[in-house]
Amino acid sequence: MAPRGGAFRSSGARSTPEEPSPTRPVGPQLSPLKKTDLVFSSSSQSVCKMEALQKVLNETSKEINTMLSKYAQILSERAAMDVSYVEELDGFLKEASSIENHLKPKRKSLRHGFAVIANTLQIESGLSEK
Repeated sequence: MAPRGGAFRSSGARSTPEEPSPTRPVGPQLSPLKKTDLVFSSSSQSVCKMEALQKVLNETSKEINTMLSKYAQILSERAAMDVSYVEELDGFLKEASSIENHLKPKRKSLRHGFAVIANTLQIESGLSEK
């Protein structure tokens, strides 16, 4: 009995379409002009990407500078407000000190007046007990 598949079956030495033949190159071949065009095209794309990146970088830099400028302005305004608050508090402290200096002699005078009244009352109460 003959083997299945018969005599038409080869030993596997035949080349398949997936395997490249040694004389046929893998992938498409480009002429020297097309290669130059491709190199120029890829370098021009790279230049375009660099220009776009530079543009984005410049815009971002401008935005950052604008934000820093606004931040500096806000800090300056707050510092000015702080200075005005300090000056206002200093004014209050000076006024309080002035009032305190004005009231100290009055308090001393009142204590003296109360001492005189107390002495007078003690003297009168001592006289009335006798």
